[in-house]
Amino acid sequence: MSDEKVIILGMAEVKPEHIEDFKKVGLELVAASRTEAACISYDCHQSKESPNKFMFYEVWANQDGIDTHFKMPHTQELFGKAQTFLVNPPSITFWTKLS
Repeated sequence: MSDEKVIILGMAEVKPEHIEDFKKVGLELVAASRTEAACISYDCHQSKESPNKFMFYEVWANQDGIDTHFKMPHTQELFGKAQTFLVNPPSITFWTKLS
């Protein structure tokens, strides 16, 4: 197990007719994820220029915490609904903080 913090940047483009549905489920995901032991921070942002674009910025204590997070029911629920809500599959990238 690595104890190095891991940052996740998730980007999603939502179908205009599903913006409010996505916000509801997304904010539920944020609230539930923040209770996970390895979660340091978890935030959801909505684009000012394109209201149907969302960004999730997450900081996790380690890779094991992320692995657990992706198996949690609240995470699986959002992934399950994503096909209905999203224009394209989400972009999920993993980062290491340099400074």
